[in-house]
Amino acid sequence: MINCYNCAMIQTGPNTVCQEITTEVIGQIGVDHRIKWAQLRLIDGLIIASGTINNADIIISNDTHFRKAVAKDYILAFDV
Repeated sequence: MINCYNCAMIQTGPNTVCQEITTEVIGQIGVDHRIKWAQLRLIDGLIIASGTINNADIIISNDTHFRKAVAKDYILAFDV
């Protein structure tokens, strides 16, 4: 599943979800033990919580904050 936080930039298709920020998403922040939530900016936490609530298999990002906060087995990032 791909989780996009800016739906206008991505065509929806199979395995693509544009998650609204709901109280359920907010409630997901701090729950998943693979994430060091305190190291994330608020918007980054919401993006990752949107993925976890939709059972995303992996987070794909090269964002430095994501790379530091997300467990190595839960993120796909390319060294640049």
